[in-house]
Amino acid sequence: MKGVATMDNKTKVEKFSAALVDKLFVDETEEEQEIIAYGLTVVCTTIGSFLAIIFLSGLVGITPLAITAAVSASIVKLFSGGVHAANFRTCATISAIIFTTIGWFSYHADSLIIIENNLLLGLVFLSGTYILYLYAPADVEEKPLDSVKKKSKAKIHSILIFSCLNLVFLILSLNQVASSYILAGLLGMLWTLFSTTPVAYKLFNRQYIRRCD
Repeated sequence: MKGVATMDNKTKVEKFSAALVDKLFVDETEEEQEIIAYGLTVVCTTIGSFLAIIFLSGLVGITPLAITAAVSASIVKLFSGGVHAANFRTCATISAIIFTTIGWFSYHADSLIIIENNLLLGLVFLSGTYILYLYAPADVEEKPLDSVKKKSKAKIHSILIFSCLNLVFLILSLNQVASSYILAGLLGMLWTLFSTTPVAYKLFNRQYIRRCD
């Protein structure tokens, strides 16, 4: 993969992905290899992050809630984009801390009246839709979206997926499903929404790439 950064500048996960792609996709073009390698890196990082979340949340006994938050966040982020940590270790560590904290908080705050009255559901939906309208899709340096058409399509998809998840949580709430899981899912989505903003990029010291309009 000649066009990508040299191996010395890559993380271990990126080196593994590049080496695997070089062996398994020798007939693909250089551009296609780079895309596949990036996707493989994301998959490996995601798996590693979930394992870290399971381990840390398991220590305090709130793994289902932490996973609920992480899955909700991941589903939205597939379309909305958002800032990524600079390397796998940092990503896994931050993910484990953030989603375990969300799970712990959700476990202890499930009786809040704002959850029972669905006020939080409404606030998350309205504020989240506005944030996605302003910032989604949020690019990363490693894989920027290179056309207005792709960005518009990703924005629409991110808002639709976010709306569907909110509808799912509303139905669960109306059916009196444990509010701790609803709260965990909503807070997980809020974390992804935050990750699309310029503030998040600045916090993680990553370049914020303004979308094309």
